[in-house]
Amino acid sequence: MLLSAERLVSPDVDAIFRNEKFRENLILLGIDEAHVLVPWGKDFRKAYHQIFLLRRRLPAHTALITVSATISPGPEFNSLCERLELKAGKYYTIRESSERPNVRMIFKQLTHGLGGYQFPDIAWVFRRGVKAVVCCCSLDLVFRVGYYGWNSYPEGSRRLDNVRLWTSITSAAYNNRTLDLFKSEEDTSVIVASIAFGMGMNLRNITDSINLGLPTTYAGLIQQNGRAGRNEEMEAHGWTYVESAVCTAITEDESLSGEAGLTGNKCVDKMDTNLYQMVRAHVRGICLIATSNARSGNPGEDSLLTCAQAKRRLFCSSCRPYPSPNIPSSDPVLPNPVPLIFTAPNLESISSATPLTKKIRVNFSVWLEGFAVESWNSKDDLYASILPFPAFWHGISQDHILDNFHLLITRESLNKICAEWKYLASDGDGLFELVQCLRRGLEEHTQKQKEERARKSAVT
Repeated sequence: MLLSAERLVSPDVDAIFRNEKFRENLILLGIDEAHVLVPWGKDFRKAYHQIFLLRRRLPAHTALITVSATISPGPEFNSLCERLELKAGKYYTIRESSERPNVRMIFKQLTHGLGGYQFPDIAWVFRRGVKAVVCCCSLDLVFRVGYYGWNSYPEGSRRLDNVRLWTSITSAAYNNRTLDLFKSEEDTSVIVASIAFGMGMNLRNITDSINLGLPTTYAGLIQQNGRAGRNEEMEAHGWTYVESAVCTAITEDESLSGEAGLTGNKCVDKMDTNLYQMVRAHVRGICLIATSNARSGNPGEDSLLTCAQAKRRLFCSSCRPYPSPNIPSSDPVLPNPVPLIFTAPNLESISSATPLTKKIRVNFSVWLEGFAVESWNSKDDLYASILPFPAFWHGISQDHILDNFHLLITRESLNKICAEWKYLASDGDGLFELVQCLRRGLEEHTQKQKEERARKSAVT
């Protein structure tokens, strides 16, 4: 029986666990991707906390197997064992090497910040023949990198297939098309992804996996770089672009403890020890693979040797500097925004009297803000040069759009509801396309909820 963490609290699963015949025949509880149980259970997906409680409900004869590619010895491993109530001497640990011989590990210092709409450090990925996943730490960054990528290609709707997005609010239909395009179309070169791309993804043609900015944990870094090179016969690359302020803070850190301390940089001071060690190895020119093997506890007599000493097939960037390929000499010129379009929604099936929930408002706010920022930055009038981007909504407000979202069914309804908006004439079409995109995702989400309620009602 395969279950997601969220299903553990459902009445139908509870009934199964109480069934005596089921309990008599239950022989194994298997937990995959165990490295996420503790951190995700805190806030991101609190249902993961239920997995720890599940063991107490199962018969004593039920065995437990917990697996992960990135559980490091020390605090991370000990915390997991504690939460699973595993006592010393009462379990076995089998640790295999997680080193990827066909994936070159590369660290680079960013030359540009991540707060704007220009990302020249990764301009090289937006070209035919590349198959890359760009991992971003927020929805906002996903949208801005996607926009940068789209405008690296000639104008037209085809560029929306050259670069695809993957987040918690892209629809299942859009995601399925993304996978199909990435597998079959040579011109679909990049997926810009949030953590939602995550676990269980096994695209075998990814040549480059890129952390744009440091992930929040060492496990995240290794997991995301591990998306590349699933076909072991191909040469792949795992890139991590580190913010310059982080490199500077660690370079100037005079402590010899090898742990994150009081550098004055919040990002550095919050790092787990393993992640800090990796960036420290980068700035000091220490072998990245040897450092990673040490932090992961990878066995093998050559695991702690440099790339030259171990005669590795692919050297890391500390042992042999590796340049970014074919970076354009100038940034692409960004025209007016082109919002992501899934497909035209079925407007007749949408209720016109259902306001947005609080959670959906938060998600939609990210997209509206991104649209406003880029539209405002592209203007050359006096107001845009001296006022911040919220002035883009002069005459209305972002909340006004969200409050009336359920009424924005046609272009005419948008004209009426946003009649006082100063930039309706110049930016109304772009806003309506974005509304259509978001509406399609909302329609699919609502339909799934209805189907789930109907299924549960039929069971009971």
